[in-house]
Amino acid sequence: MKLLESGNIDLCSTLLAVVILGNNGCIAKHGKEVRKSAKFTMYRSMGLVVRVPTIGEAKAIDVTGAGDIFASGFCMKRSLKECCKIGACSGRSVTRSLGGEVTLENRQWLYKQMQIRDLHI
Repeated sequence: MKLLESGNIDLCSTLLAVVILGNNGCIAKHGKEVRKSAKFTMYRSMGLVVRVPTIGEAKAIDVTGAGDIFASGFCMKRSLKECCKIGACSGRSVTRSLGGEVTLENRQWLYKQMQIRDLHI
């Protein structure tokens, strides 16, 4: 995590890196410019780093599918921070019950959390 925050990391030309930190939320970095020529590859960090705290209660019943549904937050054209918040809400919703399923109760909880954070889908 310290390495990601520092910006001194080669993300293999990746434009986005996200680390899910469980009960500590997540950290994401966007923006790595890559220039290649026959003689060299230059990486220049343009470094937008975002931290988002965990959403809701800290105790997870089952984390099956949490990372997959967290990634769904990045399917929308939103700011990096909004994507992380949507992912954090979505990921937490699936940890509230067994089996990696977003039940009706969990879906209602998800919508409530997103409204509280002024996130509209």
